Amino acid sequence: MTTEAGIPANEGCAAPGLKRVFLVEDDRATLDALSRMLRHLGYAVDAFRNIDSFLAHPRDAAPAVLVTDMRLGAESGLDLQRRIADAATAMPVIFISGASTTRETVLAMKAGAHEFLAKPVASKVLVEAIESALVKHRMLLHDAARRARAAQSLDMLSPREREVFWLLARGCNNSQIVEQLGISLPTAKQYKSEVMRKLEFDTLADLIDFSVCLRTASAD
Repeated sequence: MTTEAGIPANEGCAAPGLKRVFLVEDDRATLDALSRMLRHLGYAVDAFRNIDSFLAHPRDAAPAVLVTDMRLGAESGLDLQRRIADAATAMPVIFISGASTTRETVLAMKAGAHEFLAKPVASKVLVEAIESALVKHRMLLHDAARRARAAQSLDMLSPREREVFWLLARGCNNSQIVEQLGISLPTAKQYKSEVMRKLEFDTLADLIDFSVCLRTASAD
């Protein structure tokens, strides 16, 4: 498979997909040089000369980083940043630019840019930025997957069991559950047992940690 720049997407990459970099740069010579350098270092690289080509390219839910110029002909890297920042798991963006204004730099960083590097950028500096961005994206994806699994797990509970779950998450004991729900103590204990069994928790501390994940997912 080749990218818009006509370069094999994974050429020279020992582990395709594990360390993926998307490059968007309208200068062909710069794009080719960066692509070859990063592939030589073991990255899976997809290279593009404009925003539309990048956005039309399929991207899976794997750790990745976007490295883009701030000036892309008549387009702006800020536009690209805005167009992919549609989720908490959006890939980190590294800007490289030789002629950016202070305002562009400030706007990029306020919008969550991972790094802003001036051209010509040293390979060591770029690689360090890419590595830290990949670590960040890997953590974002991991947390998102954990929250999704948590939300799906809660669907296994009956409506009453969910009420008991949230009372337990607030630290309520059996007597308080009885008072809150107007049920008998044996029934409260049975519901608590079913919640712990269905969600495969060994301790209440596990349940409380799980509830934190659910609240985070709801906030997103």
